Amino acid sequence: ERINSSSIRDLREKISDYEEVIGVEKVLEEKQTDIKDILSFIYHHYDQNLSLSMLAEEFHFSSIYLSSYIKRYTGHTFLEIVTSVRMYHAAQLLRETRMKNREIGMRVGIPDERYFGQVFKKTYGITPYEYRKNSSNEKVSFEEFMRRLDS
Repeated sequence: ERINSSSIRDLREKISDYEEVIGVEKVLEEKQTDIKDILSFIYHHYDQNLSLSMLAEEFHFSSIYLSSYIKRYTGHTFLEIVTSVRMYHAAQLLRETRMKNREIGMRVGIPDERYFGQVFKKTYGITPYEYRKNSSNEKVSFEEFMRRLDS
């Protein structure tokens, strides 16, 4: 199921790029500092085998509580956030390097090449090969990435 445009719009508003994650006022009210740390952790560790239970252990929450906490303060699931960050970085690598899809998938935390291709196509509507072929090596911010998913 493709992420719908209102979800993309919401996610873009709440997680535009790491630098903005630190300053997102809508999400980060005084009592919500944990969400900033959680989003920062995801952004910096997207290339690892991230799981909700690993993240819960890192932040001393139960998995069930952390899942609802993330959803409550961002409007998105843990998996939606991790996938968005991974696909943003995958697209950058496709534009800026000659790495093979298998290598890019491994670099962004999706070691199964076939699954990486499926997730990429679900996100962008085209295969990684088509994306690279049609890409003009332009640098795109995370916000622009999210805006393009809206289209």
